[in-house]
Amino acid sequence: MENGQLTYRPIIEERQFLQEQLAARGMPTSQLDNLKYVSGLDKEAGFFTRLAFDEDDTEAVTQGTTVSVKPTEFVGFVGFDDPKAFEEAYHSSDFVAEGGAGFYPPYVVNALGGWGITGDYYNGNPYEAFAKGAAREMYETYRGQRRGNKR
Repeated sequence: MENGQLTYRPIIEERQFLQEQLAARGMPTSQLDNLKYVSGLDKEAGFFTRLAFDEDDTEAVTQGTTVSVKPTEFVGFVGFDDPKAFEEAYHSSDFVAEGGAGFYPPYVVNALGGWGITGDYYNGNPYEAFAKGAAREMYETYRGQRRGNKR
């Protein structure tokens, strides 16, 4: 618990795994020591984070190093038992790569372009496509390593 909210900070092995995976994809990793998953919105959530979080089909939204997770989805993010936990870690790298708040303008432009092409601002957004693809690969690798460690 932090500030009265359920909060999960990846343990060292999870951070190391994320660092290896994100670095291999040319993504920044300096933010990972501060990465946290919070159940619900925290007091620092900005306007766009709040707007996206309120969408019915949204399960999580990343703002910098804070991943705001819908309370009903929080358990899957703890311990990285869901690919979406990796997707949001990837977005924390997007945020750093674009200079923090500088992430929002290109994200919005890509969302609008995706909407214009596919009719879906979320699934048509290249930021989401790259994050989802990387997340699936990271999740499968992570699961395989965890299974290997249980033998």
